Amino acid sequence: MTPPAAADSAPAAAPSAPPAGVAAPAAVATAPVSPATNLPTTIEPRPEYGQFGGTVSLPATVNLNEVPDVIVKAAAKRKWTVLSQAPGKIVMSNQNGKWVSQLTMLWTADKIVIYSNTTKGGKPTLPNSWIDNLRRDIMNGLNPAPVAIAKKKS
Repeated sequence: MTPPAAADSAPAAAPSAPPAGVAAPAAVATAPVSPATNLPTTIEPRPEYGQFGGTVSLPATVNLNEVPDVIVKAAAKRKWTVLSQAPGKIVMSNQNGKWVSQLTMLWTADKIVIYSNTTKGGKPTLPNSWIDNLRRDIMNGLNPAPVAIAKKKS
């Protein structure tokens, strides 16, 4: 019989507290994921996402695989930089003058929810017109204009 091995390493140190003035990250439960879409079935607000900026309803006929591409194209059109991309989530940033903005877009099978961490001159604010432009571009990308059918001449 072999004797038990002695622990050669010291026990793990307890996690240190965040620096003064910095909030500790909140423990957040993970939203249930739909097996059909591999997307969350609900979107839970999280403090790190910032303030609520709006939603975009997804058409019932949308191909969910196209949603990230449409968001990225809308972001590029408006000169946003995509910082990260994961299933159901895209984070982007933009800076213009005193404005510094980071948007988090999360989506389920029926909607895109937009959150904003934005400041203007160091003060928190919501870039409503920037968000409205992105929402409009996303909707246009998801709902291309119908093809006109020429009338038959009689």
